[in-house]
Amino acid sequence: DYEGKVQAAVDALRGGADFVFLHVEASDEAGHDGDVPLKIRTIENLDHRVLKPLMEAVDESGEDVAVALLPDHPTPCALRTHTSDPVPFVIWRRGAEPDAVTEFSERAAVNGIYGFMEGDSFIKEFLKP
Repeated sequence: DYEGKVQAAVDALRGGADFVFLHVEASDEAGHDGDVPLKIRTIENLDHRVLKPLMEAVDESGEDVAVALLPDHPTPCALRTHTSDPVPFVIWRRGAEPDAVTEFSERAAVNGIYGFMEGDSFIKEFLKP
Protein backbone atom coordinates (compact mmCIF):
# COMPACT_ATOMS: atom_id res chain seq x y z
CA ASP A 1 0.00 0.00 0.00
CA TYR A 2 2.37 2.68 -1.28
CA GLU A 3 -0.14 5.52 -0.93
CA GLY A 4 -1.10 4.52 2.61
CA LYS A 5 2.53 4.50 3.69
CA VAL A 6 3.11 7.93 2.18
CA GLN A 7 -0.01 9.32 3.85
CA ALA A 8 1.06 7.92 7.24
CA ALA A 9 4.53 9.47 6.83
CA VAL A 10 3.12 12.85 5.79
CA ASP A 11 0.60 12.78 8.66
CA ALA A 12 3.41 12.02 11.13
CA LEU A 13 5.51 14.91 9.81
CA ARG A 14 2.55 17.28 9.90
CA GLY A 15 1.86 16.07 13.44
CA GLY A 16 5.28 17.20 14.60
CA ALA A 17 7.26 13.96 14.41
CA ASP A 18 11.01 14.53 14.57
CA PHE A 19 11.81 11.37 12.62
CA VAL A 20 9.81 9.20 10.22
CA PHE A 21 11.03 5.88 8.84
CA LEU A 22 9.11 4.64 5.80
CA HIS A 23 10.04 1.10 4.77
CA VAL A 24 8.91 -0.46 1.48
CA GLU A 25 9.67 -4.17 1.13
CA ALA A 26 8.42 -4.75 -2.45
CA SER A 27 11.73 -4.63 -4.31
CA ASP A 28 13.37 -6.88 -1.72
CA GLU A 29 10.64 -9.50 -2.23
CA ALA A 30 11.03 -9.28 -6.01
CA GLY A 31 14.77 -9.87 -5.53
CA HIS A 32 14.06 -12.97 -3.42
CA ASP A 33 11.77 -14.21 -6.19
CA GLY A 34 14.47 -13.55 -8.81
CA ASP A 35 11.88 -11.59 -10.81
CA VAL A 36 13.75 -8.82 -12.67
CA PRO A 37 10.68 -7.27 -14.40
CA LEU A 38 8.82 -7.15 -11.07
CA LYS A 39 11.83 -5.63 -9.31
CA ILE A 40 11.98 -2.91 -11.97
CA ARG A 41 8.24 -2.22 -11.53
CA THR A 42 8.58 -2.01 -7.75
CA ILE A 43 11.42 0.50 -8.08
CA GLU A 44 9.36 2.53 -10.56
CA ASN A 45 6.42 2.41 -8.12
CA LEU A 46 8.70 3.57 -5.32
CA ASP A 47 9.76 6.51 -7.49
CA HIS A 48 6.30 7.55 -8.69
CA ARG A 49 4.00 6.43 -5.89
CA VAL A 50 6.18 7.05 -2.83
CA LEU A 51 9.07 9.41 -3.46
CA LYS A 52 7.27 11.86 -5.75
CA PRO A 53 4.23 12.48 -3.49
CA LEU A 54 6.40 12.50 -0.38
CA MET A 55 8.73 15.13 -1.85
CA GLU A 56 5.74 17.17 -3.04
CA ALA A 57 4.35 17.16 0.51
CA VAL A 58 7.73 18.12 1.95
CA ASP A 59 8.05 20.92 -0.59
CA GLU A 60 4.55 22.22 0.18
CA SER A 61 5.24 22.18 3.91
CA GLY A 62 8.19 24.54 3.65
CA GLU A 63 9.60 22.81 6.74
CA ASP A 64 13.30 22.17 7.27
CA VAL A 65 13.21 18.44 6.53
CA ALA A 66 15.95 16.02 5.47
CA VAL A 67 14.98 13.02 3.33
CA ALA A 68 17.12 9.94 2.72
CA LEU A 69 16.49 7.27 0.11
CA LEU A 70 18.32 3.97 0.37
CA PRO A 71 17.79 0.23 0.45
CA ASP A 72 18.43 -1.56 3.73
CA HIS A 73 20.51 -4.14 1.83
CA PRO A 74 20.96 -5.45 -1.71
CA THR A 75 18.88 -8.43 -2.83
CA PRO A 76 20.16 -9.21 -6.34
CA CYS A 77 17.69 -11.18 -8.47
CA ALA A 78 20.52 -13.44 -9.69
CA LEU A 79 21.32 -14.53 -6.11
CA ARG A 80 17.79 -14.33 -4.64
CA THR A 81 19.19 -13.49 -1.21
CA HIS A 82 20.58 -10.54 0.73
CA THR A 83 24.18 -9.54 0.24
CA SER A 84 26.48 -7.36 2.31
CA ASP A 85 27.51 -5.17 -0.63
CA PRO A 86 27.42 -1.37 -0.13
CA VAL A 87 24.15 0.36 -1.00
CA PRO A 88 23.60 3.63 -2.84
CA PHE A 89 21.87 6.46 -1.00
CA VAL A 90 20.66 10.00 -1.43
CA ILE A 91 20.34 12.61 1.30
CA TRP A 92 18.21 15.60 0.31
CA ARG A 93 17.99 18.86 2.26
CA ARG A 94 16.24 22.01 1.18
CA GLY A 95 18.77 24.43 -0.30
CA ALA A 96 21.64 21.91 -0.42
CA GLU A 97 23.73 21.98 -3.56
CA PRO A 98 23.52 18.70 -5.49
CA ASP A 99 26.67 16.89 -6.52
CA ALA A 100 27.41 15.73 -10.07
CA VAL A 101 25.89 12.24 -9.71
CA THR A 102 22.94 11.86 -12.10
CA GLU A 103 21.82 8.27 -11.48
CA PHE A 104 20.97 6.11 -8.49
CA SER A 105 23.27 3.09 -8.57
CA GLU A 106 26.01 1.54 -6.50
CA ARG A 107 28.73 2.62 -8.93
CA ALA A 108 27.45 6.16 -9.35
CA ALA A 109 26.81 6.80 -5.65
CA VAL A 110 30.40 6.16 -4.59
CA ASN A 111 31.41 9.07 -6.86
CA GLY A 112 29.12 11.49 -5.02
CA ILE A 113 30.07 13.94 -2.29
CA TYR A 114 29.68 11.29 0.43
CA GLY A 115 31.74 8.59 -1.31
CA PHE A 116 31.81 5.30 0.56
CA MET A 117 30.59 5.49 4.16
CA GLU A 118 31.08 2.92 6.90
CA GLY A 119 29.68 2.31 10.36
CA ASP A 120 27.49 5.07 11.73
CA SER A 121 28.78 7.74 9.30
CA PHE A 122 25.56 7.73 7.26
CA ILE A 123 23.17 8.31 10.17
CA LYS A 124 25.44 10.99 11.64
CA GLU A 125 25.50 12.80 8.30
CA PHE A 126 21.74 12.44 7.85
CA LEU A 127 20.88 13.73 11.33
CA LYS A 128 23.26 16.67 11.42
CA PRO A 129 21.57 20.07 11.43
